[in-house]
Amino acid sequence: MSDSAASILRLENVSVVAGAKPILRGVTLDVPEGSVFGLIGPSGVGKSTLLKCCNRLTDLIPGLRVEGSITFRGQSVLGRRIDADALRAKIGILFQQPAVFPRSIMANVLFGVSHLGSVPRRELPMVAERALREVALWDEVKDRLTSSAIYLSVGQQQRLCLARTLATNPDVILMDEPTSALDPQASEVIEQLILRLRGPRSVVIVTHNFAQARRVCDRVARLALVHNIGTVVEIGNPAIVAAATREEE
Repeated sequence: MSDSAASILRLENVSVVAGAKPILRGVTLDVPEGSVFGLIGPSGVGKSTLLKCCNRLTDLIPGLRVEGSITFRGQSVLGRRIDADALRAKIGILFQQPAVFPRSIMANVLFGVSHLGSVPRRELPMVAERALREVALWDEVKDRLTSSAIYLSVGQQQRLCLARTLATNPDVILMDEPTSALDPQASEVIEQLILRLRGPRSVVIVTHNFAQARRVCDRVARLALVHNIGTVVEIGNPAIVAAATREEE
């Protein structure tokens, strides 16, 4: 991915404070459109918090304050008049643990689009099929769409959650350690899906695993604690950043 590619997300001097405690300070980075961008570093440096700033899930955390500038396609995401639900439809998120509802597979896939009311009712089955095909799950579940999603394997549940995110047709997908709860085989499936999503969509992935970053990311930002506050200390090619980190250690 060329460094000159247009940015779809840009963070400038972003800081996050919880009450009186600084969590992140002075984060500036660009996510090129159509790329996979990684946020990497040890636990406790604010990677997941930074990810949630991008689609304002931080709004749901009492006492958390985000400062600085975050733009999506050149438009601020932090303004008071921003429709947070509409923003999250365009900047979706996948969490560490599959968050399935005790409802049917079909209802899980369509949860977001149904909430937004953005798709005519007659088109919902087509939207569900498209999303399930995109995560390579359609052939596994097409004969039991009315069955409960809780009976799927953990790996299938994570792909179902990704299908739910894709159903709203997002431009960006945020992934918070999406393979941490999965076995190696299921993890490989998710990584292959990430590579397939790159290009038509942009992905920002939190990982603590440099090997995974090298496999799926075009660029990474490495975060570390500086004076006990999360800070981006390096941005670049994952292999080069990994080598520099080993030298520091």
